[in-house]
Amino acid sequence: MRSPASCLLVVAALAVAVPVHAQTFHSLDEYAALSELTVRAVSDDGLTVVGSAQSSRGVEAFRWTARDGIEWLGDLPGGGFRSFALAVSEDGSVVVGGSASASGTEAFRWSAGGGMVGLGDLPGGAFVSVARGVSADGAVVVGGGVSASGEEAFRWTSAGMTGLGDLGGGAFQSTAYAVSGDGRVVVGGGTSSDGPEAFRWTEAAGLEGLGDLAEGLFASVATGASQTGAVIVGEGTSALGAEAFRWTEEDEGEGERVMRGLGSLNTATPLSRALAVSADGTTVVGETRASSGSLVAFRWTQVNGMEEIGSFSDPVLPAVATGVSANGSVVVGEDDGSPISGYRWTSGVGVQVIEDLPDGPAVLNWDIRAVSGDGRAIVGRARPSSDSVPQALRWSDAGGFEWIGAFPSGDGRSDGNATSRDGSVVVGGSRTDAQFQAFRQSAGAGFESLGGVNAVATGVSDDGMVVVGEHFDQSVAFRWTEDDGMIPLGDLPGGNAQSEASAVSADGEVVVGTGWSDDGIEAFRWASGAMVGLGDLPGGQFRSYAYDVSADGSTVVGESLSSGTSFAFGYEAFRWTSGGGMQALGLGPGATFSTATHVTGDGAAVFGVAGRTGRSVAMVWETGGRTVRQMLEADYGLDLTGWQLERVDGVSDDGMTIVGTGTNPQGQRVRWRALLGDAPPPQASLTDDTVPGAEALAVSSTAPFAVGDRVTIGPGTATEETRTVVGFGSLRLNAPLQFAHAAGEAVVVTGRSTSAEADDHRAFALATHPNPTGGAATVRLTLATPAHVHVEVFDALGRRVARLHDGPLAAGDHLFALDATGLPAGLYLVRARTESVAITRRLTVVR
Repeated sequence: MRSPASCLLVVAALAVAVPVHAQTFHSLDEYAALSELTVRAVSDDGLTVVGSAQSSRGVEAFRWTARDGIEWLGDLPGGGFRSFALAVSEDGSVVVGGSASASGTEAFRWSAGGGMVGLGDLPGGAFVSVARGVSADGAVVVGGGVSASGEEAFRWTSAGMTGLGDLGGGAFQSTAYAVSGDGRVVVGGGTSSDGPEAFRWTEAAGLEGLGDLAEGLFASVATGASQTGAVIVGEGTSALGAEAFRWTEEDEGEGERVMRGLGSLNTATPLSRALAVSADGTTVVGETRASSGSLVAFRWTQVNGMEEIGSFSDPVLPAVATGVSANGSVVVGEDDGSPISGYRWTSGVGVQVIEDLPDGPAVLNWDIRAVSGDGRAIVGRARPSSDSVPQALRWSDAGGFEWIGAFPSGDGRSDGNATSRDGSVVVGGSRTDAQFQAFRQSAGAGFESLGGVNAVATGVSDDGMVVVGEHFDQSVAFRWTEDDGMIPLGDLPGGNAQSEASAVSADGEVVVGTGWSDDGIEAFRWASGAMVGLGDLPGGQFRSYAYDVSADGSTVVGESLSSGTSFAFGYEAFRWTSGGGMQALGLGPGATFSTATHVTGDGAAVFGVAGRTGRSVAMVWETGGRTVRQMLEADYGLDLTGWQLERVDGVSDDGMTIVGTGTNPQGQRVRWRALLGDAPPPQASLTDDTVPGAEALAVSSTAPFAVGDRVTIGPGTATEETRTVVGFGSLRLNAPLQFAHAAGEAVVVTGRSTSAEADDHRAFALATHPNPTGGAATVRLTLATPAHVHVEVFDALGRRVARLHDGPLAAGDHLFALDATGLPAGLYLVRARTESVAITRRLTVVR
């Protein structure tokens, strides 16, 4: 019986949706009797809220924390008493806004050490400036002032205030409303020849218009930017009227800048505007018109779309969300109660994005290619930043996120196409000069070429020791092993001597793919040195393709032309077995095509896609065919109302982990992962007898295990005992065995070590402090046992920028100094590795 304890995890850049609970509103008013209250921003860590309210001296900027309550920030000398806070730095230590001063209204920057300091104004024109945004580290402030030309956006640093110009074509006017966390991208609104237009400013490109939403009057303004500026939010005008938008540098890998409307909760009289965005760009907040007609605060995510947060004091009163924390879990805003109430909303669980998972950097255009056989790892490719090329990557529940690397002689591009059963080996292709080379990456061997020029790896055996793919120059499928290197597999008889491999069996002995035969393009199965064509489905022109194979090599799946299909509309999915030959799996109601792309290890379940032009749906064929959604709802009780599961991108051997692509009920395109129950625990068997006192086990394979796994030796026997895995070579244990064990006894993973035990016994512990850093940092490495260790630092393109150590180290703690003063701001990876284990941690350098 299948486990009812199942859930659907929805991923966008691998975002994991879990039930939202423990959501709370927290009134800011309980710490002071406030009037004329405005709440404008929250720090990235969600702990500091800023705004303005009536104090005993007048309207005054404030800074609020749960620990200290309201802290009044004062105002600038001269003029009437008035100040207002509009933005706050990442840790809440820097606040910016505007204040009355002796010169007029003046932008200010407040810090705990320096108090409130005026930033001046642009030269010429009336003296007016207001600071509206600040970078994560508080070093860059943006806003609007008045220059000799007119109203003009500014960017301020310790070097002074600089005007950013305007869009041109209309009246001279621009105002900056926000800046990216790294301080490099400024966003706001100006006037172009088309009308009011959102803009994006960078030092390289200057002021650039972002356009507007389609089919409405031309009017847009940008109000928020993500950490890198790759995501910008604001308000545009569409056929619906005023509508919140989210602009991205690239749209799902298409390489196009795109502005998309976020809709409204009221479809009859729609209205929405976005006011802030989380650091990773996945969470947007603002206000929208609800079905009741009232204005309400909204929180939009890539997973759940637009959702109402509600009002603090009265659910029918208008409310607005004005700020959001870095991870999207804390939202601040205000409503129009009497008096006005400020609120701080938190979500106890909510949506975890990739940054909240172990070692998970923000990524762009996450393209999933495969899931490991045990369901624990996902591989594919993504962009580390908006200006980088796609790179291979791996994500796992245990190890988090890892960039796989690339060949140094190329442009840094690499694709992760397949992974071993435990996710420890990734294969694919990487550019070298103008061509691709097949690669194999593992902790022990690192990033290695498989030889040949212009080749790509597409499949790998369970143990990671057999790799298959295609050699483009020779137009032939290959099979690679460490002993034999890259060996061409030949081709089918007749045809034009061409073949390509797409998958390999668990033991590496059976390869499937597509070649040319006398009859035409034909799926093949290669075993024992011979390539055999699998034929095609009857009734259509001769053409078939093989895409996947079961663990034992006896079942092959793919697509073929048939009597019910044609070139114009597509192919029909098939399943081939050694006993039954090629059998059609059907098209499904109303469908004109179907394709089988994945098969479970036992060959019992086939996954793929079916549909017609412009529409597709993820399918599963067991005894018959049905949609994946129907299977998840009927067999596992999942509520998928409004979901469209469009395709399957990977399936674990047991079929209990499925990853794919689809659309959520709010219309957002997302990556999804369905976890349908617990797979059998990873295990191996002893290959040698052990004696009491032994601290290592000789096992049939170390692949199923990870450092920190709790393993039971001899489960169910009189000598059953449990230890923690602390390293490899053999399976190294945290403590000597108490009993003797015989070869053939099972070694089964029964859990993970406790945090304290893991700290004591893990093979590696690696951390960098401070992180982020702008100068000196310390890398701390803890070893459980002596080892020869390489400690290195790589940039986001996989280029080594520092080598901190290369040599033997004793067990215990080791500290290495890293001077980051010469490194450009951005993401870096600190990696420590021995011959058998590697660990990577993220480091952010700020300027």
